[in-house]
Amino acid sequence: MSYLKKTTYSLAMSAVLIGCGGVETKSEKIEIENKKLENSIVVSEKNIEPSLQEKLSLPVVSEPILPETVVLAPNSTNRENKAAESSSGTVAGDDDLVNLAPNSHLISLKVKSEKHPFYGVGDSKGFIIDGVEGKELVLKRGERYHFQVNSTPMHDAYISTDEMGWGAKVVEEGVEGNFTFDGVMTIMPNENTPDVVFYQCQNHKAMGARFFVVDQNDTRTLADLTAEYGALGVVDSGGRKADVSSSEVKQKLSYASLVAMSKPAKRVKNSNNPEAKSLLESSQKKLSEARLLQNAGDNRGAMLLIDEALRNMSLASRMVPSESVKNEQEQRYHAAVKLLAQQEKSHKDASDRLLLQGGDVVEYSRDDVSVFKSAAKLHADEKRYAAAISDIQQADRVVTTALNEMLDSQTIKYELNLDTPQGEYKYEHNRYLGYAELIPVAIEEKKPSKGQMMLLNGFVNKSKAMNAQGEAMAEEGNFPDAIRLTQEATKQVRRALRMLGVKQ
Repeated sequence: MSYLKKTTYSLAMSAVLIGCGGVETKSEKIEIENKKLENSIVVSEKNIEPSLQEKLSLPVVSEPILPETVVLAPNSTNRENKAAESSSGTVAGDDDLVNLAPNSHLISLKVKSEKHPFYGVGDSKGFIIDGVEGKELVLKRGERYHFQVNSTPMHDAYISTDEMGWGAKVVEEGVEGNFTFDGVMTIMPNENTPDVVFYQCQNHKAMGARFFVVDQNDTRTLADLTAEYGALGVVDSGGRKADVSSSEVKQKLSYASLVAMSKPAKRVKNSNNPEAKSLLESSQKKLSEARLLQNAGDNRGAMLLIDEALRNMSLASRMVPSESVKNEQEQRYHAAVKLLAQQEKSHKDASDRLLLQGGDVVEYSRDDVSVFKSAAKLHADEKRYAAAISDIQQADRVVTTALNEMLDSQTIKYELNLDTPQGEYKYEHNRYLGYAELIPVAIEEKKPSKGQMMLLNGFVNKSKAMNAQGEAMAEEGNFPDAIRLTQEATKQVRRALRMLGVKQ
């Protein structure tokens, strides 16, 4: 086994170390840097640090680079040049819709055609998603969605409860990156997110379309939801809802009557939840009023009441979930608690390491986290798991924000003496810890399925066992075996990261 001479390595905790022994050095210092090319990250032999968000989701650059260079992973399309409007009104560089990861989409801009739901209304340009004008999507609560926005400064996208947009009624909870024209906007709907939200422009009316938000176990398709809520964009030249026909009201009223007699409605009626029962009773009254308005010829007024009744029934049914949904929510709650504990430990480990190195620690409000955790436990004891999950997610955001800021902004310098086996072991051990710290962050970003989590835990547990054996060998002075075991532990962690879609 050969050992290199003493070298100082400077790296960010969120970066990936270049392997020992493969770098030809002409100076005493190698500094590992991430060079950002628009939405891509390349590791080269200079000095820049990638953010965790960039590491987990930005696209790969396909140009040839140094043999020892590590390319960090794509979830979107590669845009080498700044967005610019062409004479046709389309933003250049939007049509390369390749390698989009699940729950990742591209929002871009073009002049509206008849295919856009708001053609002839509002601005002449409209948003397109994945190449489709005014595309509508179904979003699941508890899942994270990434939208790469490629627009212009005058057309920044945001999430709203107003179908016209224009900067009104911003949805802030669960949304990061509102009012973005060139960057990433993420949406993670929760129990408080309305059943329907809109992606629109801050500065102009009616450029986007609609997202439907449903629970995890909801099997309704986009076609089902469109039939339930009606087609979007049926407006007159003034931006008002166009006249509704009697047949449309009759069809929608029949559907609403079926919903009012469904199993979820009966479950609400037989429950001990007064708020949900009140919503159901209010919905039934609104349906009766809608029938009266229909008979009087006020089809538009009838349709508005039917829509409101359906929204209230949907909300009431979520407040009284079925046993299967309760079980699913309970599992999600315990998984969220476990993830929060992992994030707290990662923050402590990173803080301890920074203190030893003389770095700046980014603290979070432990009082706030304690309040959220106490509220979550209270809700869970009452079997109100949806509320408990929301509490834990708020606590998780507090910890994760501090952790990401700390890992993204700090550079830790390891003095590695590779002249000795002990020095090489220290290098390999720090390398293992650097990868291991990315696991909880990757889980938070990627939201793996239960099956993926089982496989992931297998890799992680195996890596922990190997690392523990390596530490024991190092304490005994058996550094060759300690190095070998630690390298194997790192391989297992990297396999776990690759399984989550984090390319290295």
